[in-house]
Amino acid sequence: MSENQVLVSRGLQEVTPAEAAKLLGMSRPQVRKLIDEGRLVGTHHRIPVAAINAFLDVESKRQHAAMAELVALQNELGLTE
Repeated sequence: MSENQVLVSRGLQEVTPAEAAKLLGMSRPQVRKLIDEGRLVGTHHRIPVAAINAFLDVESKRQHAAMAELVALQNELGLTE
Protein backbone atom coordinates (compact mmCIF):
# COMPACT_ATOMS: atom_id res chain seq x y z
CA MET A 1 0.00 0.00 0.00
CA SER A 2 1.35 3.43 -0.80
CA GLU A 3 1.92 6.00 1.89
CA ASN A 4 -1.19 7.88 0.73
CA GLN A 5 -3.58 4.94 1.00
CA VAL A 6 -5.53 4.02 4.11
CA LEU A 7 -7.36 0.74 4.58
CA VAL A 8 -10.31 1.15 6.94
CA SER A 9 -11.42 -2.11 8.53
CA ARG A 10 -13.37 -0.95 11.60
CA GLY A 11 -10.51 -2.10 13.83
CA LEU A 12 -10.98 -5.75 12.88
CA GLN A 13 -8.04 -8.10 12.46
CA GLU A 14 -9.99 -10.39 10.12
CA VAL A 15 -12.80 -9.81 7.67
CA THR A 16 -15.17 -11.99 5.67
CA PRO A 17 -14.61 -12.46 1.93
CA ALA A 18 -17.55 -10.10 1.28
CA GLU A 19 -15.95 -7.42 3.50
CA ALA A 20 -12.57 -8.02 1.83
CA ALA A 21 -14.22 -7.58 -1.56
CA LYS A 22 -15.58 -4.20 -0.49
CA LEU A 23 -12.17 -3.14 0.85
CA LEU A 24 -10.46 -4.23 -2.38
CA GLY A 25 -13.13 -2.87 -4.72
CA MET A 26 -13.86 -6.22 -6.34
CA SER A 27 -16.45 -8.98 -6.22
CA ARG A 28 -16.57 -11.71 -3.58
CA PRO A 29 -16.01 -14.41 -6.24
CA GLN A 30 -12.86 -12.57 -7.33
CA VAL A 31 -11.60 -12.57 -3.72
CA ARG A 32 -12.26 -16.32 -3.50
CA LYS A 33 -10.37 -16.81 -6.78
CA LEU A 34 -7.39 -14.88 -5.39
CA ILE A 35 -7.44 -17.09 -2.29
CA ASP A 36 -7.64 -20.26 -4.43
CA GLU A 37 -4.69 -19.03 -6.54
CA GLY A 38 -2.66 -18.28 -3.40
CA ARG A 39 -2.41 -14.58 -4.25
CA LEU A 40 -4.41 -13.60 -1.15
CA VAL A 41 -3.85 -15.36 2.17
CA GLY A 42 -6.99 -16.44 3.96
CA THR A 43 -9.78 -18.95 4.02
CA HIS A 44 -13.17 -18.87 2.41
CA HIS A 45 -14.51 -17.64 5.76
CA ARG A 46 -11.87 -15.22 7.13
CA ILE A 47 -9.12 -13.07 5.66
CA PRO A 48 -6.60 -11.22 7.84
CA VAL A 49 -6.54 -7.48 7.21
CA ALA A 50 -2.74 -7.76 7.17
CA ALA A 51 -3.08 -10.15 4.20
CA ILE A 52 -5.18 -7.57 2.36
CA ASN A 53 -2.51 -4.93 3.00
CA ALA A 54 0.19 -7.32 1.76
CA PHE A 55 -1.83 -8.11 -1.38
CA LEU A 56 -2.28 -4.41 -2.10
CA ASP A 57 1.47 -3.81 -1.68
CA VAL A 58 2.34 -6.63 -4.10
CA GLU A 59 -0.26 -5.52 -6.65
CA SER A 60 0.91 -1.91 -6.49
CA LYS A 61 4.52 -2.95 -7.18
CA ARG A 62 3.37 -5.25 -10.00
CA GLN A 63 1.34 -2.46 -11.59
CA HIS A 64 4.22 0.02 -11.34
CA ALA A 65 6.61 -2.48 -12.96
CA ALA A 66 4.14 -3.17 -15.77
CA MET A 67 3.67 0.55 -16.37
CA ALA A 68 7.44 1.12 -16.48
CA GLU A 69 7.74 -1.70 -19.02
CA LEU A 70 5.01 -0.13 -21.17
CA VAL A 71 6.70 3.27 -21.03
CA ALA A 72 10.03 1.73 -22.06
CA LEU A 73 8.36 -0.08 -24.97
CA GLN A 74 6.58 3.09 -26.03
CA ASN A 75 9.89 4.99 -26.01
CA GLU A 76 11.67 2.20 -27.87
CA LEU A 77 9.04 2.24 -30.61
CA GLY A 78 9.09 6.04 -30.81
CA LEU A 79 5.43 6.35 -29.88
CA THR A 80 5.92 9.38 -27.63
CA GLU A 81 4.59 12.75 -28.66
